Amino acid sequence: MTADTSKLSTATIVDAAIAVADDAGIGSLSMRRVAEKLGVGAMSLYRHVEDKDALLQAMSTEVGRRFPYPVDTAPEWRTRVGIAVDVDWELYRRHPWVVLAYSAPRYSFGVDALEGLDWLAAGFTELGVDIATATEMALAVWNYVNGVALAQVSEQLLETTPGE
Repeated sequence: MTADTSKLSTATIVDAAIAVADDAGIGSLSMRRVAEKLGVGAMSLYRHVEDKDALLQAMSTEVGRRFPYPVDTAPEWRTRVGIAVDVDWELYRRHPWVVLAYSAPRYSFGVDALEGLDWLAAGFTELGVDIATATEMALAVWNYVNGVALAQVSEQLLETTPGE
């Protein structure tokens, strides 16, 4: 392949990988497929992304960054839960593959996610619980929404097979 790789960057690779996962599912994600989408050779991606695992981490972080919690606000705890559910549900609706990625802790706890977790947990401290308990409560909300989302998108995730 003789494509121009001078405009290749981690951000363009991550965007292309998100598009591949959105279109064909996480099972179809490969360095070769991302490279094809960008019109470059697969080996050129490795100058910017260490491996597929690092790419999936970057994808999960980027998708989470695109759906932020309003961490600069301080609504009461019920409102925070509602906001978190709405934001996460929209994220899972637009990017169903991330339901699976977020199920693995190494892909789900980037800086933005941890700020969101802190924000949600801070709301629960209004109930008179300590921060450890509030964090457990926030994680329970996340896990509940993830589980419901998994049930909703499972058919779509199962229908997408690698190589399609």
